[in-house]
Amino acid sequence: MPFVGAGFGAATAGLPGWPDLLSRSIDFIRQVLPKSVAASKAKALEVMAKTGDLPSAFGVLQQTLGEEGKEPFESIQYQGFLNEIFHLPDVHSSALADALRGLRPRTVITTNYDILLEECNVARGNQSATWLNPAQIRSVLRSGSGIVHLHGRYDLPSSVILSSADYQRVVDDRDSLSVAQAMFHSGVLLFVASSVGGLSDPHIGRILAQFARFSDQVQGEDSPHVALVPGRLTGTEIAKLRRLGVEAVSYGDSYEDLPAFITSITERERVTVSCLEVRVLAESVAKAEDRAAAMRQIAEFITREVFGGRNIRITFCEKVISGLDEARLEAKYVMPINATHNVFNYPLSIAAWSLIEGRIISWPEDRASACNFDIIDRLGRLDRVVELVTSPKVESVPEISRYVDLNHVRDAVSRRTLSLGDFFQDWSAGQPNPRYDRFLCVPVPVVESFGNREEVPEYGVFTIDTLGGGPLIDRRTSELLKLASSVAALVYRQQL
Repeated sequence: MPFVGAGFGAATAGLPGWPDLLSRSIDFIRQVLPKSVAASKAKALEVMAKTGDLPSAFGVLQQTLGEEGKEPFESIQYQGFLNEIFHLPDVHSSALADALRGLRPRTVITTNYDILLEECNVARGNQSATWLNPAQIRSVLRSGSGIVHLHGRYDLPSSVILSSADYQRVVDDRDSLSVAQAMFHSGVLLFVASSVGGLSDPHIGRILAQFARFSDQVQGEDSPHVALVPGRLTGTEIAKLRRLGVEAVSYGDSYEDLPAFITSITERERVTVSCLEVRVLAESVAKAEDRAAAMRQIAEFITREVFGGRNIRITFCEKVISGLDEARLEAKYVMPINATHNVFNYPLSIAAWSLIEGRIISWPEDRASACNFDIIDRLGRLDRVVELVTSPKVESVPEISRYVDLNHVRDAVSRRTLSLGDFFQDWSAGQPNPRYDRFLCVPVPVVESFGNREEVPEYGVFTIDTLGGGPLIDRRTSELLKLASSVAALVYRQQL
């Protein structure tokens, strides 16, 4: 998960870092307060700025702009100061935002007060949560998508962490601290546009120190967080970060190199597929007498060329329309033939979503993956999904009532926070001998691009399962499975 610091606002819209923010606050005081008061207060802040104790200086600022009998953040002048700096800044460069968007992050964490990340649509979702609502942060992290503001947003003044007292507020908030610590423990953070000093502030520094407690102090952290830094850090700075469980990686000599470096992370790895593999698949399908024979040839290609040496089972579930104009997935071809009399190797709900969204789903790796409502809306399938989920008919289906919390699913769909795990029908968990422990759903076709007026067909889903062994998906198998999906789509388009 990208963890974005103040450098993003500076590079994108010229927003100030902490030292410059204090200078801007001094200018603001001189503008809004009587000269007799402003002069002494400004002088005091200038003296404190030279000591480097910025949180204490901002505490003086809050007191100066505060109103008697109220919390500092309730002051109109303090709110005015935040608006003066962070409200609708002029974006003069989108390079860094574009590069971050290229990472396709589900969630972005930031200590910035501005909402540039939301306005630049850096994350896949549009939710925005602050530390004041830890339950919402947890929702975003677990199954949603959006921006998490660990130090608040300027337009929610009570959430802004600026002074020493503010830092104490957020550190003392046990629920918020617990959720923040969880994100540091559960994933690898990519610190972008964050200074080394910024990682040691009273809040983030405490969380990282807790994270580092679980690390091997001799061998270091197996999966450290990563901080992108300019140039080369000193040995002391490197040691300081490693003690916090963070590894420094240089992105270049200057800040201008950062967008290109991030873009290079997202560049696709080149995958080599031999012409022989493609030719054998094409010739075998072309010689097939009917659709069933063609689909068996594709399944043999998947077994031999994609998963050679692994014991897998394949079913192709075809989308069929009943007389009532209702669509369903029906097991059409089971391979190997006569492997079982049961349709054993797919949960229909996950296979259906794979087809609706047009993406390969890998289980259990994608259990917590968020459903992409933006994609299905652009594909013109959102209304159908909502209608199906809200239909009273689904309540009478025993498989749904047994394995799925339908009320939770409906609520998650309405809030666009649905994850794949929310509707997984795990019937095999109750079997004495598990039939599989991982599977893939490969839609036909896989949707990678589409035009505004193009209606993408839905033919069905290959479901592939296995018991034991490592993940079924990597860069090479993904590309070969897309090839198999494309050939299967051609079989259906040609009405073989």
